[in-house]
Amino acid sequence: MRKWLSTDKRGVTEMLSYVLLVIIAVGLSALVFNYLSVYVPKNKLQCSDDIALALQSYTCTYAQNGQTSLSIVLVNKGLFTVDAAYIRISKEGRRVGTLLNNPEEEEGQGHCSFFLSDDCTNPNAQGLPPAKQFSRSYFVPADIIDSPGEYKIEIQPAAYTNDELALCSNAVIIQPITCT
Repeated sequence: MRKWLSTDKRGVTEMLSYVLLVIIAVGLSALVFNYLSVYVPKNKLQCSDDIALALQSYTCTYAQNGQTSLSIVLVNKGLFTVDAAYIRISKEGRRVGTLLNNPEEEEGQGHCSFFLSDDCTNPNAQGLPPAKQFSRSYFVPADIIDSPGEYKIEIQPAAYTNDELALCSNAVIIQPITCT
């Protein structure tokens, strides 16, 4: 019997290799989980479902010198204040529009026209309250509007939630416009 126990060591090494493989797999999965839990955001900023902007009126006047002017009037039809809006314009049929009011600009029309308040330099200024209007004029570069015709305007509202600006992807306005 003693001879039988000492010669069957192959089964023990196979079992040890399987146990080591399982331990390595569990250890790697724990490392990957901890690594990803640090980099994945814990809470996603969301707007309320009751945020709604409407494009009340617009005027788009094409100019040969490349200084096309676009004036828009927005009205807040929702129940909450809208603090900012991304305004994009594109030719009819294109899926992606060019941003007219870039919030990254420090000076100029982009920074102040992004926030929907009369005093964009005041950090405590309120946005556009419900049932109120906001009007602004933009100069559109010639590479965006190169001739009179049909274009598309897209307006995506944004509101502060927990002191951070949240995009309202469920309240995007897409409307065709005509530049004359």
